[in-house]
Amino acid sequence: DVLEHLPSPKNTLIRCSKLLKADGILVFSIPNLISFDRYLFGDNWIGWDAPRHFN
Repeated sequence: DVLEHLPSPKNTLIRCSKLLKADGILVFSIPNLISFDRYLFGDNWIGWDAPRHFN
């Protein structure tokens, strides 16, 4: 759970893709915007943990 903490996740993913071998796989996880917790807690959901979650 790091990607959402980066100011430019798109650039990070582009850089990672350049480091992967042709058949390489990048595995990551991010907060699920359509999770039950998100709807249950609304604005208080931990996924909205600003400013630590930039994106």
